[in-house]
Amino acid sequence: MCFRDHALDLQKSLDEAVNGNRFQTGRNGPQRFQLDGVIRVSPLEYRTATVDIAEALKQGRVVSIDFSAMQAYEAARLADFCNGLAVISGSWIFRMAENVIVITHES
Repeated sequence: MCFRDHALDLQKSLDEAVNGNRFQTGRNGPQRFQLDGVIRVSPLEYRTATVDIAEALKQGRVVSIDFSAMQAYEAARLADFCNGLAVISGSWIFRMAENVIVITHES
């Protein structure tokens, strides 16, 4: 059994997701973001959260994700998943609080 503290994994995953915005090509002008119609998600488990978040982004919604209720390991996995979704969908990730990110589409 592994007794590793995954809290640092979560913080690293969140930092990497936010920092990934810098390296997306084709984004050299001023950024304008959609901030209306925010869906707030406080997931308990990885599997159901991935479906809900992906569907909301597919619908063009802004998604606020609070990782506080999740186990650190699952939250780190979800943060990595969100980073991938943002890259694929051309979205941006912002860190709003220690364990909260917002994914939004460019307007």
